[in-house]
Amino acid sequence: MLIVEQNVKAGLRIADRGYVLDMGTNRFEGTASELRESEKIRDAHLGV
Repeated sequence: MLIVEQNVKAGLRIADRGYVLDMGTNRFEGTASELRESEKIRDAHLGV
């Protein structure tokens, strides 16, 4: 199932995996935990 969610915290609570797309390019993929724990991804893309 694909979920597109602007509320990152809500999306990561229900997702097993996440993908960060930037201008149509996949910049990162990993588990929800990896997304939450990656300072680089969090600061640059997630705004959390």
